[in-house]
Order: sequence, then structure tokens, then C-alpha cells
Amino acid sequence: MSPSRTSHFVQEQFGASFRDLLMRQRITAAKALLTETDLTIQEIAEQAGFSTSPYFCRAFRAQTGSSPGAYRQQNCHIPLR
Repeated sequence: MSPSRTSHFVQEQFGASFRDLLMRQRITAAKALLTETDLTIQEIAEQAGFSTSPYFCRAFRAQTGSSPGAYRQQNCHIPLR
């Protein structure tokens, strides 16, 4: 399949673009890392596939309505370093 056809297929099957699906998956992974580890925001950004921590923070806020730090404080039950 061509890239264009593949893009249309993904949109038809999942109701979202590949880019949107990838972003959702990265944010889901970041949420788990925020609540289940004591990694820094920088480390989480890298492990979740973001190129920079500022980009991660902007994307996280756009998807969740809160910053990664605020999300961690509200949802984390492990001691932080």
C-alpha cells in the first residue's frame, strides 16, 4: 500500500490519524511512568519517545489538561526522589 492509502486505512479503522494514535500511546506510557516510577520528567519524556521535555510537557498538557508534575502529584502513591 502507498503511504497515502495506509494513512486513509488507519483513519478508517481507528478513527484517528497514525500521528494521533502514536501521541495517545506515548501519553499513556508517560502516565504509567509518572505514577509507577520515580523517574524524572526528562527521563520519562525520553522513555515515552518525546524529543525534548518541553515538547513532552506541552503535549501532555494538551492531552490531559494538566502538567506531568501535577498529574504525578494527583495520581502517584510512591515516594518521589
